[in-house]
Amino acid sequence: MPEMGERAKKILALLRRSGPLSAPAIFARLEEPITLRTLQADLKRLREAGLIAATIGSRATVYQAAGRAG
Repeated sequence: MPEMGERAKKILALLRRSGPLSAPAIFARLEEPITLRTLQADLKRLREAGLIAATIGSRATVYQAAGRAG
């Protein structure tokens, strides 16, 4: 991943602090005025870069920092 933007850094820090979260839960905790679609795009880029992992559940996809057992 090219240089990580400030929002991506905040998302990654949030996942490291909080553990596994769904996109709506991350969205609720961010202090930036963004859309859920923008957040989902950021999560996709972080996942493609190997910085976070996604687990698809029956009701929601849950994201966590890579290497973190959850």
